[in-house]
Amino acid sequence: ANACVAREARRRGVGGALVRATEALVLDMGGCDVWLHVRADDVGASALYAKEGYDEVARERAGGVFGALFGGGGAKSSAPRALMRKVIKPGS
Repeated sequence: ANACVAREARRRGVGGALVRATEALVLDMGGCDVWLHVRADDVGASALYAKEGYDEVARERAGGVFGALFGGGGAKSSAPRALMRKVIKPGS
């Protein structure tokens, strides 16, 4: 699934709340980690994920495979993406 926060709602804690809700859902479903991709040039989103405990595990070159695997579209779809992961545990 793809998610984003409307420009006018950014920097208000909405993104962090979405990340934490996703992690809770993953735990409820028996999962133990969350993987995500983010445009490498999206400094704000990358900072949010790092703050929430995500580590970058791979980075693609422009026009790379992440976009083909995970979807995307629009004018920025060819921007390189970073693949990030967080191991989650109950109570974390």
